[in-house]
Amino acid sequence: VLVALVGGTVIEWWGTNTELWWYFTQERPPPWILPAWPVAALAIERLCRISCARLPFLSRGGRLYWVIVPVFVVLMTRFLWPSIDQPASWVVIGLMLLVMALGVRKDRDVALFVVGAGAGVFLEYWGTSRRCWTYYTNQAPPIEAVLAHGFASIAFARGADLLAQRGRLISWM
Repeated sequence: VLVALVGGTVIEWWGTNTELWWYFTQERPPPWILPAWPVAALAIERLCRISCARLPFLSRGGRLYWVIVPVFVVLMTRFLWPSIDQPASWVVIGLMLLVMALGVRKDRDVALFVVGAGAGVFLEYWGTSRRCWTYYTNQAPPIEAVLAHGFASIAFARGADLLAQRGRLISWM
């Protein structure tokens, strides 16, 4: 929950301040959207567990990791290109590359990406079709935003893994 709250806040701050998207309230970001990130992260993680138990092939898709995730990073870099002159976008590209390369658990990550993107279809369509938020492309929603929910699910899992490792290290000391 903490990782998703912090991660979601960074994502919302970056996107609204670079004006890749904006909310009807004109806040950058609006405080009411921030709790949605941990709620969505918990729902996606639980849906992923249920989906993998019922559809075992979903948790055996690790071979696709090095196709799906790099393609997403390229698509998202293309999407954010209008803001490439802003240091925040450089940081986002760096973070995407770090998430893509470090701490990879291919089977889990592919399942999280698929389930997260599936949730992203509904979340993004709901928000953009009702004009709660609007992307600079005026699409309702752009495919990059849908897939970004899958990538964020991987990133949040990586953050949770790091916190768990740090906790084991501290308890050992």
